[in-house]
Amino acid sequence: MAQLYVLKNDPAKADEEYGKDFANSYVTNAVFALTGYANFWIDQGKNLESAEEMTDLVAATVRSKKDTPSYIYSQVAGIYAKLKKTDKALGFYGPEFAKRSSDDAPGLSSYAGFWNRQGTNLDSAVAAAKRSVELKSDYYNNFVLGQVLFKTKDYAGALSAAEKAVELVKPMAAKYEGFPTQQYEALVKQIKEAMAKK
Repeated sequence: MAQLYVLKNDPAKADEEYGKDFANSYVTNAVFALTGYANFWIDQGKNLESAEEMTDLVAATVRSKKDTPSYIYSQVAGIYAKLKKTDKALGFYGPEFAKRSSDDAPGLSSYAGFWNRQGTNLDSAVAAAKRSVELKSDYYNNFVLGQVLFKTKDYAGALSAAEKAVELVKPMAAKYEGFPTQQYEALVKQIKEAMAKK
């Protein structure tokens, strides 16, 4: 189709058919296919070398694109973590990523949540979570900050952030029937229990 538009001397239409958007959609599909491939084989406990190679390929592709959503970074780092390649996960989705994302509240909070679940790189996760709250003090960002501070045993800071998350989530619960608030309240309870034991 693009060739026909070129022959008709309509390069704009050729580009519309077979230009950057076409290439980007193939890259996106490849990223999802290869991360799916890697996760499948990790779950089977086989072909781990190939899973790592494909993840390396995805990581190189993602790094070369400026507008890659942060959740893709999290997925790739998650594969490295499953492969016990923490050094690769940190190189791909570590402090340098957080520095580049310093004005992206959702990206920083996703980053902090990821490293909280991994239980490592926590200093960077705390800094990212605090910055996400500075940028946007909503219930989710405060919740993530509370989780990370709790993991680092900063109970006073964790309780403050967790209670703020509960306060901010209440209007959502009032507005949307069935909106889940249990996890926010549970975090406050866990922190208080840890403080009482201490």
